[in-house]
Amino acid sequence: MILLYLSLAFVIILLPRYIRYKSSTYKATSGNSFFKTVLDKGNYGEFLTYNKLEKLNGDHKLMTNLYIPKADGSTTEIDLIMISETGVYVFESKNYSGWIFGSESHRNWTQSLPNKQKNKFFNPIWQNKSHIRALKEVLGMNNDELFKSYIIFSERCTLKKIKVE
Repeated sequence: MILLYLSLAFVIILLPRYIRYKSSTYKATSGNSFFKTVLDKGNYGEFLTYNKLEKLNGDHKLMTNLYIPKADGSTTEIDLIMISETGVYVFESKNYSGWIFGSESHRNWTQSLPNKQKNKFFNPIWQNKSHIRALKEVLGMNNDELFKSYIIFSERCTLKKIKVE
């Protein structure tokens, strides 16, 4: 009986995700299997953003999980890049839940969960600025207007008191 319920849960929960995944080019672009995509919150959030972007009209190229060398010899990982006629769009995906508090001027932001747990994470605006800086350097391009930064939070969270200029 438990096996029947597990099978039913699989069909109800995973089948729609599987159909969406199979109709996407995400696997070919990211190399992530279906289970690696849906069982990892970060990968799944990235997939949802990718899935929306690939449906946009016009010519564009999507790339995921790019490791870009930085000036100090380390690397930075860019979640998702879309190159189109209108620019280079750099996406930082945050598949978080709870309440999110932060300011453009603060190093860390806070995730507050219903169980009163609080988690700090690096300012995603600064994070994406670092991604773009490294990308500009490696490409030898310095046109600020060409590069656009997007921070994507999941619909499972609520942005509270976010201060951005």
